[in-house]
This record gives sequence, structure tokens and C-alpha cells, in this order.
Amino acid sequence: MKDTMEKPRTAVVDVLPLTAAGNGLNLWGHVTPHALADVLGPGYFDACQEANGGGLYRHDRIVCTASAETDSPEHATLVVVDADGGVRVEIFKEAGRGRKTAG
Repeated sequence: MKDTMEKPRTAVVDVLPLTAAGNGLNLWGHVTPHALADVLGPGYFDACQEANGGGLYRHDRIVCTASAETDSPEHATLVVVDADGGVRVEIFKEAGRGRKTAG
């Protein structure tokens, strides 16, 4: 059986610039009723590639609240890992900076 369900996508107006650093790293905000798994899916941000004053670029960050209309919203900071030919994002994970202790 063919899957006729459209995958969730965001509209350009739903991804808003929070800061434009001018150094190649921009911060965006996105609140959506879609689940985080959908937000991380292929093509979700493609409409935003060349929009909102320049669009999404590699290394940009997106502060996201997914499943926003539920009792259990999902919060994540995303990083744009590719914006050529389509936008691909992943959850941003910062390297730990554990302090060494004397042993």
C-alpha cells in the first residue's frame, strides 16, 4: 500500500531569527505542534533554506520546542549540519568539559 500521508514540514514564518551574529552563526527559534522526531526528519526545514533574511546555513542553531501543544513538550537545541540541496539538522551536543580532580 502506498503511503499517501504528507510528512510534516515547517513553514517559513514558523522559524524566526533570534540573533544574527554576523560571524556565520545565527540563532533561530521554532515552536511547533510536530513531534521532535518529525522536526529531525529529512526535508522538515527545507522551506527555510533561503528565507527569513538569508535562510538557514550550516552551523546555525535552532532553539526548538516540539510537541508544543501537548502536556509533554520536547525541548532541544538543533544544529544545521547541511544546508546544500536541503536542510538537515541534528540535536546539538556540546562536548563535556569535566574538571580534572587531583587523584
